[in-house]
Amino acid sequence: MMSNAEKARRLSVANQLMTQEGYTAILAVGNGCVGTNSYGCFRYLTGSRVVYAYQAALFFPDAPPIGITGSLIAQREMQHHSTIQDCRACGDLAEGIVQALQERGVVKGRLGTCMELLSAASASHLRQCLPELELTDMSEALFRFRNHHSAEEVELIRTGGKLADAGYAALLQHKPRHEKPGRMP
Repeated sequence: MMSNAEKARRLSVANQLMTQEGYTAILAVGNGCVGTNSYGCFRYLTGSRVVYAYQAALFFPDAPPIGITGSLIAQREMQHHSTIQDCRACGDLAEGIVQALQERGVVKGRLGTCMELLSAASASHLRQCLPELELTDMSEALFRFRNHHSAEEVELIRTGGKLADAGYAALLQHKPRHEKPGRMP
């Protein structure tokens, strides 16, 4: 779990990204898959794990973010372990996103998102309900921010590396005797 200082730093990153790229707001979409750089954007900005299906987080310039989840379990996880306090469970993620954007008055301008993760159905719904809002891919721009690690992140990376090394060493101790060293069965 990240510190409150790191959470604040990541919210600052969202604000910097909106300023530098001219976004009216940011839509971070997350799912539980492993994939390209885009898959880490939601987790990076929110500090929250995707517990169930897709989740979303909306970031606004100098205003608290809003989280949209598909379940009460995911809602509780996001509220207790992320940068987001205003989290809503909604049966239709795309409609929940539209409602939150309208509530904050974001109905035109540029919406930064990771297009690789935004489903075609959600993108279509957003375009239909908010035709003056331009969906713009922010994956590379956000990844540039993600590559500049804070001291806290560096320490977590080091700790993760030590844990991985210890796990691998333990695995090697329990390998079958007929295997060559360094080979996995």
